[in-house]
Amino acid sequence: MLDLKDHSTQQQAIEAFFDYQTFTARADEKLERRGFSRVQQRIFFYRS
Repeated sequence: MLDLKDHSTQQQAIEAFFDYQTFTARADEKLERRGFSRVQQRIFFYRS
């Protein structure tokens, strides 16, 4: 369990969130151009 009262833990959590958001942004843009959402992509991935 994360101790969110600890400043360094808070900083790590924030950095992880924005790193993930940056990492997935390009894929989300490609999906959106094709008319798909991330949920639909997950369904395709797990069904195949």
